[in-house]
Amino acid sequence: MTRTVFIDPALKSEAGHHLRLSIELSKAANRLGHKPVWLAHRDLDSRLVPDFVQFVPTFTSGIYERQIGLFGRTLRPIIGERRALRSSFGERAWEVQLRRKWPTPLLNGDRCRELIEVLRAQAPMKSDHLIIHSADPQTLDMLSTWVASQSRSDIPEIHVRTCWSSSNMPFADYGGGFANVLARLASMSRVLTVSAETPAGARRLADETGLHVDVVPHLLDEATLRLQPRHASSGPLIVGWLGEPRPEKGTRILPDIIRRVLDAKPAREMKFLLQCGGRTSRKARKFDARLAEFGDAVEKLDVGVSQDVYLAALNRCDILLLPYDPDVYPPERGSGAVVEALLTAKPIVATAGTFAASLITIGNGCIGTDATSLAEGLVRIGSDYECYLRGALEARDNARKMYDPSATYCLLIGRTAEGAPSHRQDALGA
Repeated sequence: MTRTVFIDPALKSEAGHHLRLSIELSKAANRLGHKPVWLAHRDLDSRLVPDFVQFVPTFTSGIYERQIGLFGRTLRPIIGERRALRSSFGERAWEVQLRRKWPTPLLNGDRCRELIEVLRAQAPMKSDHLIIHSADPQTLDMLSTWVASQSRSDIPEIHVRTCWSSSNMPFADYGGGFANVLARLASMSRVLTVSAETPAGARRLADETGLHVDVVPHLLDEATLRLQPRHASSGPLIVGWLGEPRPEKGTRILPDIIRRVLDAKPAREMKFLLQCGGRTSRKARKFDARLAEFGDAVEKLDVGVSQDVYLAALNRCDILLLPYDPDVYPPERGSGAVVEALLTAKPIVATAGTFAASLITIGNGCIGTDATSLAEGLVRIGSDYECYLRGALEARDNARKMYDPSATYCLLIGRTAEGAPSHRQDALGA
């Protein structure tokens, strides 16, 4: 049986997009008769893994952590797993460059070693697929190190998809940058397909590498797609701000937006559901203190919640607010939250110059540039909610055909909808 091997050090918990995307792609692979295999973080709870997936605990660190360098690996047996190993003795640029010129296991970072050991045990065949669906330079370089040790004629098909732009992904400059690492992988691969989550991301990556880059959008699970708008004809409208509460997602301007909306006294009362609860850091406490003035107009949802709890919260929302920083979330960088809003018919308010803003039409949301204009957008939707809801329903119906999981999986691996190799992939594999 053909195996589809997903390589993802960030596949560790329900947080973020990694688990849900892996599940939906694995379901699509299974429908095509491919056996899904997850090479994921060792801390992933096996109860989150579908029965039809083979889970291989592989990595001890994630993509937001540096690999441990040569000196750090020497100290590791003595001092154990300590954060200082990555911060003070992380992999150095010269180690990466030297490894490319003189391949030796001695120069492999700890995550690279873990991947190579598991791939050696799994022994993927030429007919199998290796997928990195949320690619970053470190993970690509790790796979390249393994590919360099294989006979080219026997290398499985490799499929790389990224959800970031090359300038803002984790460790963007690692190995000379994402485009450089990808071009090196392409030069050694037998068959390689490349994709990005957004059209802007695909265009930029194609320009940087000279490779053909497809658009493979973010996927949602079936439970999310079954959600229906509340058609709230009375009572407060719930504005949702969901996902990891980070500065680039608007924590700096969010209190100002809320204040301006409440001061404007819109035609429909508005309340806010913010996913920022359950945190104890100093920054979190400072942010919570800034929200205290709004009383029961703000409800907090814990950050670390199950998928069922998250979906229930999403279902309660009438509007999704995405005040993202366009410098960190440019059009090339995707957003699972805006895709959720689009495919569940939620009117959207987003910052100009982001991927989220590119999915807004005249009828399904508003675009702003700062706290004032974003608040004005919320008030505008609140004053004519039924009109914006109709626009959101129309946008949802137009978009759903673009987000079919089976078709998306086939596009990711360079296949037609019937599962046959595409013309482009035949050419690459010649």
